[in-house]
Amino acid sequence: MSTAELMPEETTTTLAEYDFVSAALADLRRRYEGATYDLATTAGMKDAVAARAELRNLRTSLEAKRKEIKAPALDRCRLIDGEAKRITAELVALEDPIDAQIKAEQARRKAEKEAKEKAERERLAQIERDRLAAEKAEQERLAQIERDRIAAEQAELDRRRAEQERLAAEKEAELAAERAKLEAEKAEAEREALEAAEAAQAKLDAELAEKERIAREAREKADAEAAAKREAERKKLEEEQAAVRAEQERLDKERAAAEAKAEEERKAREQAELEAQAERHRLAAEEQAKKEALEIEHATLLGAANEVVACFADWGVEDELPARKLAAAVAREGKAAAE
Repeated sequence: MSTAELMPEETTTTLAEYDFVSAALADLRRRYEGATYDLATTAGMKDAVAARAELRNLRTSLEAKRKEIKAPALDRCRLIDGEAKRITAELVALEDPIDAQIKAEQARRKAEKEAKEKAERERLAQIERDRLAAEKAEQERLAQIERDRIAAEQAELDRRRAEQERLAAEKEAELAAERAKLEAEKAEAEREALEAAEAAQAKLDAELAEKERIAREAREKADAEAAAKREAERKKLEEEQAAVRAEQERLDKERAAAEAKAEEERKAREQAELEAQAERHRLAAEEQAKKEALEIEHATLLGAANEVVACFADWGVEDELPARKLAAAVAREGKAAAE
């Protein structure tokens, strides 16, 4: 149902009430349009006042007629507005529940869209977090590889050190065994000497003294040799331990040297790049200076040649072959410089 069908039928208003003025307008325009009055004279002033009074009376009559005609129309408008408000209220009562359903569905769709957008943002954020976690895991893996390598090197050094210590312990045990053997041999020799001395004390006093001397020298020599051997073994052990420490220090120094060398190479590359750039700038500046110097020299020579050509003209020999050649050369150079 359209709005026109809800509204009551309107009446058609005629303006026949204004006919009394409309009919007079043509005569009024004929008499007063563009009219001028000689207001300096009594007759002119009288005519102007009479014309104004006639027009004013018609205008005020028209205004009164307008209010008279409009009064029923105003009542009709008030009736139309009231009826429209009543119908509007009924339409709103029917429209609001439907509007509420539409808005609720729109709100649901909006919430669903926002939830999907939020889920998408969370998904992308999770992807980014997973990427960062993967990068971190890769960095940790590489770091662990480096730590494992260092640990392996350290384990190898520890193994070598343990091997050296084991060898030193074995050497020490061998020395102890040799000392025990020497002590046993010494005891046996003393026992045999004592038995021989008891068997032939009188006969062998001189021999016993000699044997004791020889035995003492042998003991001293054996002790000296054993002490020298122990000292040599101790020095060898210390040298091997020092070699292990030196190897550890060498590895540490090599690692530090490698890092320092890498840093020096990086600085050297940067310095070489800076020097190369400075050299390129210097060569470019020299080239520009040479070019400017050549241009100045060329301009000077060209100016001098122009002066000579002018002198030839002043002397009246510009038609001579050398003068013409010089003038042609100057013209060519001038054209080349202009280009």
